[in-house]
Amino acid sequence: MTDTKSIYTREELVELDKTCKLIPIVFDPCFKGIFLSNKNALKRLIISSLHLEKLPKDTKMTFGPNELLKENHKEYQKTIDMHAILDDNMHISVEINTEQFKNVKLRNFLLQTKLFSTLLEKGEKVSKLKDVYLFQLNINTRGKNYGIKENIIVPYDVTKKEVYHANFVIVLKYLEVYRKLYYNKNIRDEETVWLTALTAKSFTEVYDILKNILEENELDKFIRDVIRMSKDEFVLHEWEKEKLDALVEYEKISNAQEEGKIEGIEQGSRQEKLEIAKNMLVKGTDIEYISEVTGLTKKEIEKIK
Repeated sequence: MTDTKSIYTREELVELDKTCKLIPIVFDPCFKGIFLSNKNALKRLIISSLHLEKLPKDTKMTFGPNELLKENHKEYQKTIDMHAILDDNMHISVEINTEQFKNVKLRNFLLQTKLFSTLLEKGEKVSKLKDVYLFQLNINTRGKNYGIKENIIVPYDVTKKEVYHANFVIVLKYLEVYRKLYYNKNIRDEETVWLTALTAKSFTEVYDILKNILEENELDKFIRDVIRMSKDEFVLHEWEKEKLDALVEYEKISNAQEEGKIEGIEQGSRQEKLEIAKNMLVKGTDIEYISEVTGLTKKEIEKIK
């Protein structure tokens, strides 16, 4: 099997899986590298996930400057952000959460507000922005969702009980639910296929899922880019580093929790307690439990948050 071959066969991908491990498509460099090289695939993912099927098939898609990159390096490691523009008046921020965030809805609403503010700073007038659609497609790879496949968030006037900006929308998707719909319910609509493909565990699985909706040449191009990113030295380095960092962090928090149950981390310095509390907050741990484990007051923890 060589990259000069015209089309990858399923049998060749089965063999490749024995020697090369797929790096998750939702991993930051992989997602960007794959979908920026397959822009039509990204457009189809966006259109199907946001239910914009009424758009003409020849709707153009461009990309805004990556002004929404996270200033905080640790946060950037957990999320990706891609600013796509459909038909000139639809601004879509695509973000993938790979960590559990207790306040994910609030956090994403604030990010959506940042997109709106960015357009204002670029000279857009508020009177014109009322006709611009601002979407955030937020794809969650982890977290409890209780069988809900998506949440839709819009600005809401509680007094008048009405949406006051219908074009300002955040759509949260939960990948594991779509995976269950695909495998347990045999659902094969385009949205479910794309979101399930993002959860694929092997090259063969990517092929098996996407052959439902992609033509042979387009599928082969997508597969080749998935393979390319999984073999890229920089991506491999970053992936191994992230796994190691996650393991260290997990062990640190697990040990702190276990020791806290017994001793309340009485022997730890205040700085260590603050750091542990911060890490536990990132993981979405309940404030009351953090207080019990670290000995810090709820007020102190709220301040950290």
